[in-house]
Amino acid sequence: MEPVITDSQPAPPLLVLSDLSMAFGGLVAVDRVTTRVADGQIKGLIGPNGAGKTTVFNLVTGIYPPSGGHVEFGGERLIGLEPHEIAARGITRTFQNVRLFAHMSVLENVMVGLHLQTRAGLLAAALRTRATRREEARIHADARDLLDEVGLAGRAGDRATDLPFGLQRTLEIARALAARPRLLLLDEPAAGLTAPERRRLGSLIRRIRDDGTTIVLVEHDMEFVMGLVDELLVLDHGSVIAEGTPAEIQSDASVIAAYLGAPER
Repeated sequence: MEPVITDSQPAPPLLVLSDLSMAFGGLVAVDRVTTRVADGQIKGLIGPNGAGKTTVFNLVTGIYPPSGGHVEFGGERLIGLEPHEIAARGITRTFQNVRLFAHMSVLENVMVGLHLQTRAGLLAAALRTRATRREEARIHADARDLLDEVGLAGRAGDRATDLPFGLQRTLEIARALAARPRLLLLDEPAAGLTAPERRRLGSLIRRIRDDGTTIVLVEHDMEFVMGLVDELLVLDHGSVIAEGTPAEIQSDASVIAAYLGAPER
């Protein structure tokens, strides 16, 4: 009997950046960045200050229109879509500076993140129809479930800004997860956190990935990122200088030069 030969092809990447570029006047912030992010991966985006990392996030999420290149997500080109349209397709993010609704409760902040899943129109909401009440009850329950997932269920009624800084970071992640994204972009999630908070954050990020969400994170804490990600992309002055596993990046001469200012040999 002849052996069966299968021609298995690798799964297509979830996110593809092709020659992505962004110039502000005469300043080139992102210069022909090309990379792929596999479905189910945790990928780190690192580089010195001013390397263009957050600008890449802004391009992917539609905050800036690129000067050149393409962004593809799930096989669809995103250039030209508005940020809310990109979010509706399954990409959400956090920011360097925590952006919470200061006078809302922890629970209400997460409920805001669930707005993409609402179906009731303005008239139905104003009339408080039965369907609208059912939808509000579902959003309320879903928000509580999300808080339970990230360990904030006991703080649901607290005002968001009354949380310690580390928990505010966690709340922002919970709000981003409310839209049930396929891809979550985290911009410096460990910034300002204590060592125990960073360990809890690392565990949370792994759990989010294990639950089916692909993650790309910008981070400056090298100890944190090296023990967390599957792969790293390194930028310097807007250009890709290295890409590979944490072990490969740690020994890359161009990366060492970018961070330490040492001459390459």
